[in-house]
Amino acid sequence: MTRQQRRALRARRAEKREDFLWQRSVKQQDSRLDAIERDADQAEREYEKLSEKVAAIESRARQDIEKAVAEIVRQTASEEKRVLSAPLTRYAGAGHGRPPTWVWHIKATMPSGLAQRVGISGQGGGPLLVLRPGGGVAETDLAPNVIRAEMPELAHDAAFVGWADGVLALLPEVSVRYSILELLRNDDRMAGLLEAAGITSSSTVSESVQGVYGVVDRKVTTAVVPSLSDAWITRTGLRMVFAHQPGKSAKDWNSKLDALRAGLKAAGLDASNFKISDGTDGTVVLHMNDVDPFAGTAPESGTFDSERGRSLLGITESGEECWITWAGSSGLVVGGVPGSGKTASLLPVFSGMAEMCELHVFDGKAGFDLHPLRHIAKTYDRSGDVTAPLETLRRLDALRTARAEALYETLSASNFWNLTQVQRDQLGVKPVFIVLDECQTWLDTSGMDKEEKSVADEVRKLVRTLVQKGRSAGIVVVLTTQKPDATSIPTVIRDNAALKISFRVSTPEQAVTVLGRQAPGAPDPTEIMMSTKGRGVMETEGMGIVLFQAGYRDPSDLDAELAQHKPVESQSAVAARLLNRTEKAALSAPHTRPSASPQSASRPTAPETGEDTEPTGLEGFSL
Repeated sequence: MTRQQRRALRARRAEKREDFLWQRSVKQQDSRLDAIERDADQAEREYEKLSEKVAAIESRARQDIEKAVAEIVRQTASEEKRVLSAPLTRYAGAGHGRPPTWVWHIKATMPSGLAQRVGISGQGGGPLLVLRPGGGVAETDLAPNVIRAEMPELAHDAAFVGWADGVLALLPEVSVRYSILELLRNDDRMAGLLEAAGITSSSTVSESVQGVYGVVDRKVTTAVVPSLSDAWITRTGLRMVFAHQPGKSAKDWNSKLDALRAGLKAAGLDASNFKISDGTDGTVVLHMNDVDPFAGTAPESGTFDSERGRSLLGITESGEECWITWAGSSGLVVGGVPGSGKTASLLPVFSGMAEMCELHVFDGKAGFDLHPLRHIAKTYDRSGDVTAPLETLRRLDALRTARAEALYETLSASNFWNLTQVQRDQLGVKPVFIVLDECQTWLDTSGMDKEEKSVADEVRKLVRTLVQKGRSAGIVVVLTTQKPDATSIPTVIRDNAALKISFRVSTPEQAVTVLGRQAPGAPDPTEIMMSTKGRGVMETEGMGIVLFQAGYRDPSDLDAELAQHKPVESQSAVAARLLNRTEKAALSAPHTRPSASPQSASRPTAPETGEDTEPTGLEGFSL
């Protein structure tokens, strides 16, 4: 080996040694750094454990504090509950501390001038007599004598004398029918009557008291007789109003209805149709309903007021005219069990529209109840076929848009009902009505095959569209059914129909289906007796929910009368003319109306189950 090679070998060895030493130094430093990092991690873990230990100590301390506080609260709440739940006795009721009670009579109304002088506001009646504590009625308790004693200057007033004579004329009937009036302020007698009926006399109830630590129930014993606050003799008979009692409502009274009815009958009242309802301000109202408000009346029906867009249906229980206001409405829902008189009540209404409205009638029963309308109806069908109203509904939906366009182009009007009668006559436009009698024939798809369901779905859709959008076009859909439920009248259609009439129905659910939910105390169509054909409940213009009696006209008389009339000009043709168009075939196709002869293609069906065809005592309402 040469010197140069040895020198190179030594150099390589030195270089390897230096590299070895350098790598060892790096490894040592890395080892020291790893040790430092391990120490740091271990320190951090120890620190974290220290926080957990401190947190655990704090948690135990907090739990101990909460337990101590909870124990204090428990003891305090227990003591509060003990104090607040201690039994309490109260005494109140009957006529104790109450002023004399006036009895009002619907036929004792004062002349307005006299009422103003006396200080009586218009309440739909006038004072008859006053009931004083202790019971009984003396001559000095008669309203004319009480008022005369307080206002001697009225003794020779002609208006007062005339009113007083009218009041005295009412007394014989009142004394015979309502001898119980003498007992209403006799606390002993009333306490006995109400106690025997189970209406509060001496009872224990629970009430809730809000304390610092919660609501506490306590037993309260009350010795109380309900206090009479008002008494009325209305068109439907005696009505007694009892003042509010804490925790009591008509529901509680109704639970004792049979016993209370027996007690009132024993006191000489006719309580056969007795009813209890909630009044205002928590009062409970006892309606004797011992007088038929429609007895001896023969309501008029059928008048069509084209200017105001309404039809006379009959009278309300207060004696006012009952109108169906079509103006501004696009749908009427009518429900009632078979034999309730719904079809016979509506027949005069639609008969009164002769030559003033376009009428389309479809009888789902395939009967003859609406047969007189064939003379004036643009479309009359009693086949009961599921496809029967489809084409007419399509035409009316087309008319809805065509008429809206025509009214806007000719008068810049957006609502048919806003036109004056002169404007309507000049244009030749008239209201349009489509009647689907027993509408479940087309709207209830139960039991239908696939093809029929397809037709029924389109019928339902068109009915919904017309009810929702036909108002401004003057198109009204009338749906009647003897089976009021969501399948016969879909909720969306009922809710969009502004007009609702319910004749007698069997259940509260059926009443809600037709009318929607009503306020407590509103007339209840389930309480209408089957013997009172044509009686129903409706929401009338300006009077809210009312009980009404529909007028009646013999169908044979109407048939003879309507035979002198004919259908109005096609409103589809009128709309096309106003738009200067040729009416489309779909709009102008003639409506085939079945012949009036018994050989008509529309065959009648057998009477429906439950429909009484015998005379009812109220002529003309046997369906």
